[in-house]
Amino acid sequence: MQSHYGATLQEDVDTISKWVDMQSKAEFVIHTGWAHHEKRAAEYASKNISSTMQHSPKYINALLDRLRKKYPGREFRQTYAIDLLAKIAAGPVFA
Repeated sequence: MQSHYGATLQEDVDTISKWVDMQSKAEFVIHTGWAHHEKRAAEYASKNISSTMQHSPKYINALLDRLRKKYPGREFRQTYAIDLLAKIAAGPVFA
């Protein structure tokens, strides 16, 4: 499942919940997607979950938290595309 621009956190929870209700045994993966290139850094750093969807860890964590509370015992996972892009943008890291 993937949220898109324009959706609020509650709208995402409501929409995904409809799919969860229809699939009693499914495990769900929330795909973080990625922001438009010019907005990626600002969205990733955003702590705002009260507006519309942001490609940020804060927003994705809030979405997963609400779904897990609503559906205890159900499996919800996520992709980490936004985190990977942030690491790539930060440049090479040498150990």
